[in-house]
This record gives sequence, structure tokens and C-alpha cells, in this order.
Amino acid sequence: MKLLFRIGLVLSIGGILINLANLIVAPGAGLISLVFCCGWMALFTWLIATSRLWPVGLEKKWVAAALAWGGGTSLLLVMAGSGGYMEATRLAGSELTMASFAGALPEEVAKGLGAFFIIYLCPRVTRPYHALAIGLLVGLGFESVENFGYGTVGALYHPSSDMLGMLEMWGMRTVAGPGLHMVFTGILAYGLGLWLFSSHTWRVAVASWGLSTLFHFWWNLQPSSEPVQIASIIACAVVMYAVFIAVVVHAVRAARADTSLFDTPTLLLHV
Repeated sequence: MKLLFRIGLVLSIGGILINLANLIVAPGAGLISLVFCCGWMALFTWLIATSRLWPVGLEKKWVAAALAWGGGTSLLLVMAGSGGYMEATRLAGSELTMASFAGALPEEVAKGLGAFFIIYLCPRVTRPYHALAIGLLVGLGFESVENFGYGTVGALYHPSSDMLGMLEMWGMRTVAGPGLHMVFTGILAYGLGLWLFSSHTWRVAVASWGLSTLFHFWWNLQPSSEPVQIASIIACAVVMYAVFIAVVVHAVRAARADTSLFDTPTLLLHV
């Protein structure tokens, strides 16, 4: 398992470099987009690190690994497979679900795989709420780099200013659905943590993956009517953020009730 994880981290370099290549299309706006990407990543890493969810003594290399897997490996794996999902959906004549199949399925598998590796291998991750923190970091890495790419390429869509185009894209992606990938992967990872470190069976891990994928699938639906699409996104946001808040509240309460600081890692793996 360690070998697969290390191979995945090596692949992250390719994923990050491919996204950095977007700087070619709009260098000036792209550099500002890169600054936003780094700032976004630093801000939320700090917020997660100062929360009760953070594993005591977590080494920086694991933080970097989570961000790299999300922002590099996951994006590379998705780019390798999403085209096939999209083409199959197009051939089936379903424009409604094209973006859902191309995004939700491969992205949640790729991010969930990285979260699982780190949760399983990191000696400081010993509680379900620690797993939630790892999931948030993996999702943060994915979201930050994806926003950078969309912001850079989106710069070209403004008729007169690359900078305004980039700012509009960043504004749209941070205001309409803030922290989406942190939400998706956080829900997924908490289920993994409940399976690995509590009395829950593997079914809760599968259910959490299914729930995160369902929310992502729903969010990406493309109805032909714009009002219907807006209504669908609003309904999805209400349900999704409510579930995520409930997960975070449950995790924080568990963290507050946990009086131990250092624990011997114990994987229960109930089946």
C-alpha cells in the first residue's frame, strides 16, 4: 500500500505541471490566479489546523501529501478518465448528466483513494475526526488547483480584460459553492474514519462515498432550462451544506469529548 501511495504522489507532479501549463494562455492573469490559489490553500489549511479536528503532532509531510494528492494526483487521474465518461454519456444522449458522470464519479474515487491512503498510513491519524481533517485537506488541494485552472483559462472569456475575466471566474467559483470539494471529500473521509477507527462496518464508508458522489452528481446536473438549473443547484446546496455541517458538528463534539492527546493507532476494520 505504501508503494501505491508513493507512486500516486509522484504522479501528483505531473498533474500540477499540467495545470501550471495554463499560464501560457494568459500569463499575467494566470500569475494572479496562482497567487489566489496559494492564498486559498494557505488560509483553509490554517483554519483546519487550528480546529479541534487536527491530529496532534501531524507532520508537515502528511499535510503536503494530502494537498499534493488532491491538487495533483486526483486531477491527473480525472483527466485520464473523465473524457471516456463524458463521451459515453454523450453517446447515450443524456446532456443532463454528462458533467455529472465526467466529474462526480472519477473525482470522488480519485480523492477518496488519496484520503484513504493517508488515513490508513499516517500514524497520527487515529480518530474519525482526524480523518475528516485529512479529507478536508485533500479536497482543498483539488479545489485550489482547479480554481487556478478555471481562473486562468476563464481570463480569456472576458471581451476586453484577461484580469477581469480571471477575477469573475474566481468570484463565481468561491461565492457560488464555496469549499465544494472540501465538503465532498470531508463527508467521504469521515465515513472512512468511522469505519477504520470505530465500531462501524465498511458499509458506512461505502455510504459516505455514495453520499459525496450523489451530492457532486446532483450539483453538476445540466438541465436545459436555466431556471431549473438554478433551482436544482440551490436545492442541492441547502441539503449538502446541511449534511456537511451536521458531520462537522458531530466530529467536533467527538473531539471535545476525547480527553486523550496521543494514541496508539488502532485500525478496527470491522466487516
